[in-house]
Amino acid sequence: MPNKKLDKKYKNKNIRFLLLVIMEKEELINKLQKNWQEYWKVELFDDWIRQKCKSCGKFFWSKEKKDYCNDSFCIGYEFLNKDFSKIKKIEYIETWEKIKKFFVKNDHTALKSYPVVCRWFPSLYFTIASIVDFQRKIDDKTVFSFPSYKIIIPQFCLRFNDIEKVGFSGRHATGFVMVGQHSLFDGKNGYWKDEAIKLDYELLTKIFKIKSEAIDFIEDVWVGEGAFGYSLEYFIPGLELGNCVFTEFLGSIENYSIMKEKVIDMGAGLERFVWAINKTPTQYDSVFKEELKFLSNYHEYDEELLKSFIREISKKDIDKISMNYVIKEVIKKLRINKTIYEKKILPRISSYIVCDHLRSILLALSDYAIPSNVGAGYNLRILFRRLLNYKENLQDFDIYKLAEKEIRVIKKLKEIPKETIQLFAEILEREKEKFHSSKEKSKKIIEKIIEEKKERNEKIIKAEELILLYQSYGISPEIIEKIAIEKGLDLEIEKFRVMMEELKKKERKREKEKWEEIVDKLIEEKKIDATKMLYYENQSLTSADAKVLYSFTVDGKKILILDSTIFYPEGGGQVCDKGFINKAVVLDVKKYKDVVLHFVDGEIKDKHVKLYVDAEKRNRIRKNHSAVHIINYASRVILGNHVWQAGSYVDSNKATLDITHFEKIGKEKLEEIERLANNLVKKSLPISFEFLKREIAEKKYGFRIYQGGAINKDVLRIVNIGNLEIEACGGLHVENTKEIEEIKIYDMEKISDGIIRLYIKTGKETLEENDKKIVEEIERILGVEKKYLLDAIKTLFERWKKLRKILRKNKEPDISLVKWNEFKKDHKFEESNLLEKDIIEKCIEFLGIQKKYLIANINKFLIQHDEIIDKIKKQK
Repeated sequence: MPNKKLDKKYKNKNIRFLLLVIMEKEELINKLQKNWQEYWKVELFDDWIRQKCKSCGKFFWSKEKKDYCNDSFCIGYEFLNKDFSKIKKIEYIETWEKIKKFFVKNDHTALKSYPVVCRWFPSLYFTIASIVDFQRKIDDKTVFSFPSYKIIIPQFCLRFNDIEKVGFSGRHATGFVMVGQHSLFDGKNGYWKDEAIKLDYELLTKIFKIKSEAIDFIEDVWVGEGAFGYSLEYFIPGLELGNCVFTEFLGSIENYSIMKEKVIDMGAGLERFVWAINKTPTQYDSVFKEELKFLSNYHEYDEELLKSFIREISKKDIDKISMNYVIKEVIKKLRINKTIYEKKILPRISSYIVCDHLRSILLALSDYAIPSNVGAGYNLRILFRRLLNYKENLQDFDIYKLAEKEIRVIKKLKEIPKETIQLFAEILEREKEKFHSSKEKSKKIIEKIIEEKKERNEKIIKAEELILLYQSYGISPEIIEKIAIEKGLDLEIEKFRVMMEELKKKERKREKEKWEEIVDKLIEEKKIDATKMLYYENQSLTSADAKVLYSFTVDGKKILILDSTIFYPEGGGQVCDKGFINKAVVLDVKKYKDVVLHFVDGEIKDKHVKLYVDAEKRNRIRKNHSAVHIINYASRVILGNHVWQAGSYVDSNKATLDITHFEKIGKEKLEEIERLANNLVKKSLPISFEFLKREIAEKKYGFRIYQGGAINKDVLRIVNIGNLEIEACGGLHVENTKEIEEIKIYDMEKISDGIIRLYIKTGKETLEENDKKIVEEIERILGVEKKYLLDAIKTLFERWKKLRKILRKNKEPDISLVKWNEFKKDHKFEESNLLEKDIIEKCIEFLGIQKKYLIANINKFLIQHDEIIDKIKKQK
C-alpha cells in the first residue's frame, strides 16, 4: 500500500511500516463499516442498541443507551467498583473448568494446551494466540487444520510486544492462557457468527452470572498473516474479556478471496475472567495468588496507594504513550515523590513482574527454547534480565521455591517435563553471570552516552540509538534502563522492541528470484506440472530417462524443467546432486513449489534426455545426512531435551549440525555424543521413510519432527532411524546405519550465544584420508617427518611464545635466535609412533584451537617465529 506523503514525512522504514499496519487496519474498518449490517449485526442484537463511543469513536452494541463504551481507555477500571455478577469469588483453574464444561456440553472437543514454542508455523517463534495451533503454511498460503469442527482449548501464549506494561497496567502479561473457542464452518458442520456470539453471551450471563446491561460488544477487525476478518470484542465496564473474530477472507485487503471454510476464532483471557469476578487490585493478584502470598514475606507496599496508581494508569492510552512517561505523570497526579513510589508501590509491581516473567520463562523452557542473542532466544534473554532487574526491588528469596509453585499451576493445563526446573536452575546461573558481566563491560559506554545527552539537554535515548547500541556493542535496553532512569533520562524501549521485531521479520523475508516468477507464470498458464521426484522412489538410482517440459535462460543461466528427475535439489541444508543431462554439466538443482529446476552448462536440443548423477558423491551425502540425524539424537540424550536442531549443512565431504545449547560442550561430553552415535551405527538400525498427512504425522510423532524448522507442505516425509530419531525431512539417507561405517565429530565452535556448531565426517576411509592430508601438509610446512611432528609443533609453539615476550619486553634473549629451518637441522626432536588422528587430537588439545584452524595456525606460528627474530636482531 504505497503512500508518498507517508514516505516523505517518515524516513525511518520501521516507523513507516508500523504506520502502514495501523492505516491498513483503519482502512479495513472503514471499508466494512459501509455495510456494517452484513458484518457485525447478529441475531442476539435484535433488541440491542448500536452506538458510537464519544471517547474512542468506535461503534459498539449494548442493552442501554450510553455515551461511552466499556473500554478502559474510555472509562477506566469501573468493574472494580461495580456489582455486575452474582459470583463473588473464583479460583484460577476453577474458572477454566467452568468454561470447559460449558463448551463441552455444547458439543466442543476439549484439548490440552499446545507448545508455546511454535515450530509448525514459519513466521512465528512463539504461540501468540490459540488459533495459531491450527494454522499451517502450505506453499506460502495460510491454511487452517482443525482436529474437530468445534474446539475449546486453554492455550498458553507468549507475547512480548507489551512487555514494558506488565505489572504496571494491572492487566498486561507476557505469558497468559488464551481460552480458544474455535469452529470450522463449511455450511453444514461447525457454526458461524450468530451461534458464536450466542454461546459467548450465554457463557457470560449463565455461567459467570454477569448482568446483560454490563456487557458491550465493540466492533473491530483482525488482520493476520494471509487471512483476516472482522470481530466483536466483549467487555464488562473497563475490561475486555474476549474477542470473537470471524475469519472469512484469504489474501490481503487489496486482493482477497472468500474462504470456503470460514473460521470462528474467539480468544478470551482466562486471567481477565478471574480478575473480573474477584475484583482484586490487578489480575496478577488473582492469577498468582499463592505465589504473591509467598513473595509478600519479602516486600512491603501500600495497598490503597497501589490501587490509586493502577486506576490512574488504566485511564491512560498506554498503547500510544511511553510507560516511563505515564508513570511520571501518575506520580505527579497522586502528589507523591519518587521515594514514596519506590518504597510503597514499586516493590509490589516488581513482585507482579517477577511472577509473570518467571511463568513465561518456565513455559518456554518446558518446550525447550533457551535464551540467546538471536530469534526466539532474544526474547527469553530479555525476560531473564528483567526478572533479575526487578528481583532487586525485593528482599532476597528462594526463586526455585517460587518456580515450583508456578509449575504446580501450569501442570493443571499443560504437560511440563520433569527436567524443567533443573534446566531453569542451570540457565539462570549462566544468565546472571552474563547479565552482570555485560553491565560491567557496558558501564563506560553507557555513562558516556548519558553525559553527552545531558550536555545537549536531551532527555530521551531514542529507539534508533538503542538499536545501534545493541547491534554494535550487544548492549540491550535492560542494561541501560536503571542507570538512565536514575539520571532522569527516558528510553524508547517499547518502540525499540517493535522495531527489532520488524527487523527480524524483514530478515526472514526474501525477494523472489526471476526464475521463480517465471515458474509461477508457467504453473498459472498450466504449461508445466509438478516434477516426478524419482529419488524418493529409489535413493540409489543414479541414471534415468526424462522428458524436457520447458527450458529458458535467466541472467545467462540455462534452466531445464523435466517431467521427472533423479537429481536431488538443494534443500533442508543438503546440497544438490551433480552430474550430467546428456553431455551438459548440471551446475545446480533447485526446487520451487513442486517443480525441480536444473541449471546446466551446455546445449540440450533433444526433448528426451538421459540423466546421470555422480553416484560416489550421492552416496557420501546420504551417509553424512543420516549422521546429522544420529548426532542430533545423541546430543539430546547426552546434553538434555532442550537440544534442538538450529540448522545444518550437508555435502559429500562433511556435514555440520547447529544445536541449541546454553554452554560450550566439554571434550568429555563431545566424546560421549560421538560414542553413542557410533554405537547406533554398529547396531545396524533400519532407516525407514513414510509420507504422511501433516496432521497424522504431528499426532503420531509430535512436534519434535520439526527439527529443521516448519515445512510448508500438506504431506510430510518422515525419516525414522530405529524409532529413536524421527524427523520430517526431505533429504536423502542411507537405509541402514551400518552403511555409515563410522561418525567423527572433528570440530566444534560456538557460532552465537546458545548455538553450538558440530563438524561431522563419516566413513573410515574419508576420516583417515582427511587426517592424512592434514598431517602431510604440516610435515611440508615444518619440513619434519611424521614421527617427529608432535614434538616439533610443541617446540615451535614454545619458541614462538618466548620470542614474543622477548620482543615485547625488550629482554635479553634466553633462546637461540636462529630461524626455523636452521633450528630444525641441529635440534633433536622426540620420536613418537602415533597415528595421524592421534597427532591431530594432541595438537588441538595442546594449542587450544579447532581442527579446521590447525594448518593455518601452525603456518602463522612459523612465519611470525622468523619475523620476530629479525625484529629482535634489529633492536640489538
